[in-house]
Amino acid sequence: MARASKVFTALDALVPGVSIDPLVGQLMEILPPKSWTRAIRARRYLRNICGSWSAALTSDSVVIFDQGFMNSLCSLALFSGAVNQHALSRGLSLVPAPDLLIRVETPREVLQARLKKRLRRQGLFERLFESDIQRSLRQIEISSMIDDLLKERGRHSMRVSWRDQDTLAMAVETIADEIVLKKGHGSP
Repeated sequence: MARASKVFTALDALVPGVSIDPLVGQLMEILPPKSWTRAIRARRYLRNICGSWSAALTSDSVVIFDQGFMNSLCSLALFSGAVNQHALSRGLSLVPAPDLLIRVETPREVLQARLKKRLRRQGLFERLFESDIQRSLRQIEISSMIDDLLKERGRHSMRVSWRDQDTLAMAVETIADEIVLKKGHGSP
């Protein structure tokens, strides 16, 4: 039921006269989802992340975004069918740059198993808003395209691997060390 209520909170963004963050509108224009269900899902997620980003800018603490703007670009590319460097590059030029971008690499078979498990737990209504497993797995390739675009711009992502609980613990330690290093050198 909680997931279904998310749909209704997103619908107000489709009502004429309701203001939305300009970034949401620009990204939806560059990578417009092909279906109304995908448009609702993307618009809701983007509104939430833009609000969270604005709040994080006023914080003195370390703020971690799980599946932030880069994931949003991947999802929009999938939903729109515009999986090309030009559209991704335009989107990338709009989204704010994090102090540290982390790409967690997980084996395809692990991701596939997780997606299957998630779909089994969902009801019929929730499945309307989900992509099929093969489409979802295309995010791996789209993430690589975004990595290439970031490198062209002189920005890099920190890559960590997650295969099991042991590698997860190592990844978390590596990330924490990098955050401490950045904070210790006066980076914002």
